[in-house]
Amino acid sequence: AGAGPCSAGQGGGNAGQESQAAKQRAPPPARPSEPPPQLGPPRVVQRLPVCHSGQPVTSVAATDFETCVVTGGGDGTLQVFEWDGLAGEWVAGQRIACGAGAINALVSVPRANTLVAGCEDGSCRVLRLTDTQGETGAGVTVGSTGAPAGQHWPAPVSRHRAAHALYRLRTLKGHSGDVMCLAATSWLASGSQDGSIRLWDLEQGDCTQVLSGHESWVMGLAVAHADGTDSEASGAPCYILSCSGDKTARLWVDSASTPGAGASAPPQFKMKGILRGHEQTVLSAALIPVRGLAATGADDSTVRLWSLTSLECVAALSDHAQPVCALRWHARRQQLTTASEDGQVLFWHLAEEGAVGADAGGHQHRAQLVGALPPPPPMPGGGGPLPPNALQAFAQAISAMPGASYHLCCGLEDGSVAIVL
Repeated sequence: AGAGPCSAGQGGGNAGQESQAAKQRAPPPARPSEPPPQLGPPRVVQRLPVCHSGQPVTSVAATDFETCVVTGGGDGTLQVFEWDGLAGEWVAGQRIACGAGAINALVSVPRANTLVAGCEDGSCRVLRLTDTQGETGAGVTVGSTGAPAGQHWPAPVSRHRAAHALYRLRTLKGHSGDVMCLAATSWLASGSQDGSIRLWDLEQGDCTQVLSGHESWVMGLAVAHADGTDSEASGAPCYILSCSGDKTARLWVDSASTPGAGASAPPQFKMKGILRGHEQTVLSAALIPVRGLAATGADDSTVRLWSLTSLECVAALSDHAQPVCALRWHARRQQLTTASEDGQVLFWHLAEEGAVGADAGGHQHRAQLVGALPPPPPMPGGGGPLPPNALQAFAQAISAMPGASYHLCCGLEDGSVAIVL
């Protein structure tokens, strides 16, 4: 178990499909690989109550507000969680129904106070997140009936004065199957059971490009600029990483970005290459341009690391025993977090592209396992108390907490949420 080299011939091998212009716009050098901060062993610091009617928490989104996180669930609702400074804990706030079947994906649009939910009916629901206390001087009392009719519906879960509220903006339609995954910068990318990826101008509500090539459902998406930012201002090349039930991942690169344009419309993308090596459906994807890497997790229980330059697989991590359903690069922690149906959440320190790190014993590695949350007991609740740092169910979604926090928010299969440090 652990990090191992990939077998020969399993790399991308399709880099020739990249445009000549894109080849000339090479990514900047990766930042130096620094040691991870001294956080101590990962631990669960708060367990939030079951929400989403006990259906799985399918997605978690940190927001522009440092005191607000939103989850999406299989019951078709969005749940707002807020930091209660007086109580010193996260509490449940507003809950709304999208009315579009199960919510399969949720993403926060940076610096826009906007969230998008990917839904079972094939639509993307765009919502505005407001700071109700900042705008009106008084928050919504969760459990009250004072919400604006037809806009949002507080759930009777506490008497907490909710500081944030969600409002519907628009619905994006175009996919012919469930929307399974989303990613966003100033624009949106959506992946669907119809095998396509659609790029959206969120200000205009228009689909500007459809990326095709996957031969099965698109299960995961990630978007990042080559300089590691989520802004178009630098003019650095932008990548899209997609993964699919066809056992592949695909890397796409923009072919005509305009430095400083700041437009809401996405640039045009072309495929740079195909990442082959997984033996089963690829479920999750992450881009880590500060390490020059992409990461994918699959039904075959492995996590693979790929070079963004050569598209070759540079490491295969085999510490999970079940499908790897979520990946998250946490820039503040400088760690890749992987979550699996085996119940474990693992934390990895990654060496930058072209470098090999070393652990405390001097052993060389590309990915060093630095922490883990253990799996829950076989029969939760039936054989004694839950171990202190075990999750009560496997994590189906992971997000970094808002702001400069080192914390993670894990959405669990049983409908509950855990805050992890």
